[in-house]
Amino acid sequence: MSDKSTDLQFNLAQALADLSKGETTATALENHLDDLESKIDKFLAAFEEGNATQETSPEDQDSKNAEGDHKAEKSG
Repeated sequence: MSDKSTDLQFNLAQALADLSKGETTATALENHLDDLESKIDKFLAAFEEGNATQETSPEDQDSKNAEGDHKAEKSG
């Protein structure tokens, strides 16, 4: 074998090794991103659930406004 042929084989082997390493890294990144997405989804769901429990019905809001009006009348 000539030196060119040996260099070509070495370069090809190195390229395949680098490609394999890149595929492994890409898979690890995809898995990490999937985990992050799952955590973000859970966080958003908990946030939305918390906001839903803090929202009041129109009747509750009307009674709170009426209470505020009575307090203002008493203090004024």
